[in-house]
Amino acid sequence: VANATLASVESIAAGMGYAAFQLKQYNVPLAEAYAMIAKIQDVRAGGPGGIQSGTYIKNLFQYMGKAVGPMASKNQREALKIMGVDREQKLKYWEMFNLGHGLEAILDIDRKLTKLPPTERQTILSNLANMRGAQGAMALFGGGESGKSVTQILEETLAGMKSDIA
Repeated sequence: VANATLASVESIAAGMGYAAFQLKQYNVPLAEAYAMIAKIQDVRAGGPGGIQSGTYIKNLFQYMGKAVGPMASKNQREALKIMGVDREQKLKYWEMFNLGHGLEAILDIDRKLTKLPPTERQTILSNLANMRGAQGAMALFGGGESGKSVTQILEETLAGMKSDIA
């Protein structure tokens, strides 16, 4: 992961220290966790270190998982409604989170949000994932020094892991 981005091994480890518990609760594969933390550090080169990027990811999963689950707040339910997410879709996202596919659910939600103006997108993300989670989502799906998406970073990570095993 560090080779695919500008993140250092130490900063990725620091981010994992903050995000690991939340990611474990949602069965997020280790390679996805590394890729997400590295992507945030890549986007904000010189910005958040490992601890802050770990906090972004922790909050993103904690609050987005809650938003699609049975304990969603009024603001979260309203934000999903504005996006056109119906009960069936919400249940699908909840299942995805619990089966270790939370990143895919978040990517799908982000695709729905890209159709909205930037200020409205930020407001809805803040209602869904609180301020730090929203910052994490914006960084996760934004640009970056390497120009790579979180999906590209994940693919490179998995390819590197495969070659290390072989």
